[in-house]
Amino acid sequence: MCIRDRSGFVQAIGSNWSDSGDYAAVGGIDGFVRVWDTKRRMQILKLMVSSYPFFVDFSPDGKLLLAAGYQDIIVKVFDLSEADLNISIPPGWISVMAWSPDGDQIACGFENGDIKVWDSINGEERLMLTGHTAEIVDVGWSHSGDRIVTTSEDLTARIWSAGTAEQLLTFTGHKNTVLGVQWSHNDERIASSDHDGKVIVWDSTNGEQLLTFSGHQGLVYTVSWSPDDVLILSTGFCGEAMIWDASTGKLLLSLFPEEFDLEITTGVWTKDGKQVVLKGADGSLYFFNSRTGELVKQFETPGYGGGIHFSPTEERVMTCSDGTIRVWNTNAGEEVHSYEIGGFVETAYSPDGKRILIGSNTGIIQIFPTWHSYQELIAYARERCVFRELTPKERQLFGLPERGR
Repeated sequence: MCIRDRSGFVQAIGSNWSDSGDYAAVGGIDGFVRVWDTKRRMQILKLMVSSYPFFVDFSPDGKLLLAAGYQDIIVKVFDLSEADLNISIPPGWISVMAWSPDGDQIACGFENGDIKVWDSINGEERLMLTGHTAEIVDVGWSHSGDRIVTTSEDLTARIWSAGTAEQLLTFTGHKNTVLGVQWSHNDERIASSDHDGKVIVWDSTNGEQLLTFSGHQGLVYTVSWSPDDVLILSTGFCGEAMIWDASTGKLLLSLFPEEFDLEITTGVWTKDGKQVVLKGADGSLYFFNSRTGELVKQFETPGYGGGIHFSPTEERVMTCSDGTIRVWNTNAGEEVHSYEIGGFVETAYSPDGKRILIGSNTGIIQIFPTWHSYQELIAYARERCVFRELTPKERQLFGLPERGR
């Protein structure tokens, strides 16, 4: 038997169904076990086991998966319900998500113009922000956590109270769909971009328009402040990534040559401000020196579009496209983990990096745990260990003698 995922056909050497029939697990000769959602007919997990995962089996409740490898003589148990939180939403609604600075809340924008805020621990809905009349494009929390800024296809950007849901300011300087938005690190200004190629800097307290950048030839996907709030990075449809002086509007660097015409869908700064990382429509991550414009390195990531999210240590970078979340080793450019979600996906690390927020237009928002080190992973596993006696059926399944013999 052969199985097929995005990497092609792989010989299968072990397989099993969950008791409910909702999931199937298949071990491949490449060392991975793939878990399939049989109702949606799609792969949802890809788990590294060993060179030959010849034995796979679900626990009776379908929440755990046991996988045994032959060559490495190992047994691994995977928690298939490891999401700390699952929030069901109407399919097709979600368009963008963002963590609050303290990680206690998540804000999600929807295609009908609403924004909802949930508790990130228990999933309780805390706020509903209403006023936009078209799809929400971007959402951002102020660094103090007391305000939320949103952009929409209704040509406006708006600031809301994160405590009362009151609409505080409406920005109407854009003449087309407002796309990216971001707070300066001191929360005194916001920068927003639009479909006409403009970037506008606003006073976040009174709504005054402070500065307009107009160097882009087409729509501007994202804007991003440097860590010291001195510079702004903007990325666009026409293969442009530009670094500007945030006070004067002077163009300091254009990172791609004029003949480069692939879309640059997003861009972020590293913590020290020495580099900017860009994602292009060619499926590549580009790392540029933010002072000289030199291309430092480049590696390929499958799929078009999607965001870029660094772990707190910046040793990992997370990308999303084609229904898949991928986690990469930043230095080596190697994929270390993936989440097969399906549909249009959005994701982000929590501020402390201990959780991953994943949302999809398939109708669910999930929060998964993550770890910075093996020590944290071991501690997490120990907290969740359950010790019990094996049942006679389980002892028989694993070839163990009956108790007392």
